[in-house]
Amino acid sequence: MHLYLTTGPHQAKFLKGCSGNPGGRPKVEGDVRELAREHGPDAIRRLVQLMHSPNERVAVAACAAILDRAYGRAAQAVRMDAEVGFQGSGLIALLASLPRSDPPPKLAQNGNETRDLADQRQAQVDDR
Repeated sequence: MHLYLTTGPHQAKFLKGCSGNPGGRPKVEGDVRELAREHGPDAIRRLVQLMHSPNERVAVAACAAILDRAYGRAAQAVRMDAEVGFQGSGLIALLASLPRSDPPPKLAQNGNETRDLADQRQAQVDDR
């Protein structure tokens, strides 16, 4: 049984309600994380000691590690440059040239009226 839909070359999406990892995270990963957290206070104390190291590289690395854990890492600036060439311009022009459609009619309360509205909408599309 497939748990995903193929949407294009080398792309797949999981079906709604299906997981690629139905068993969840492995328990070992959680155990390792818990062990690491038990040693967290000792690691912070060691970083504080290293912060006062005569070796400036060690001291700076320890300071950075402490600050990262206390305040989170500093935001990274990302610069993006892009040029839209003929293909982008052509696509915009094509989209602009498409006829505008009327908003869909409001759905009726019962099935017969809904079917009538659907028939009317189809007739409008056929007339164009």
